[in-house]
Amino acid sequence: MPRFIVDTKLYGWDLPEQALRREKNTFLLLSLLNAALSIACGVIATGVTRHNWVSFAATAALIALMMEVIGAVRFRMAKSMLDKRGFDSVHHMMRWSAQCHMLLMAAAFAAGVVSCFQAFSGILDLAILLGFALSFACSFLLLRRYDRIPTHNTNAPE
Repeated sequence: MPRFIVDTKLYGWDLPEQALRREKNTFLLLSLLNAALSIACGVIATGVTRHNWVSFAATAALIALMMEVIGAVRFRMAKSMLDKRGFDSVHHMMRWSAQCHMLLMAAAFAAGVVSCFQAFSGILDLAILLGFALSFACSFLLLRRYDRIPTHNTNAPE
């Protein structure tokens, strides 16, 4: 039978309190802006958004984006020091959701380009592709900024 091993270390992000609070607010704002942009791109009815592969990839990307928003909210509400389970939960949600969203937005963009070659329906098609690219860029920026935040662990006070 495996033994239960107690991990007494606390994990956190190694930035001054003001800088960390500013980063947390930036991540939340960036993810909410990204959500508004993605929803706006989905609401506009064009030839690109009616294409099956574009709508499939964009809808899947929207699910990953909602996880990114939830991750940003959890990061915003997180204490400065967490146990390993809580820290890993926030850390992985911030990283994996942004990576999945970027991958799915790249697929939606590629399918949108193919759709434009098949049946170009006007300038709104290009606006949707620009929106997809901007949504990809928001997640990329969020991931890059999050990766730059150093993390640390310490022993819990007794």
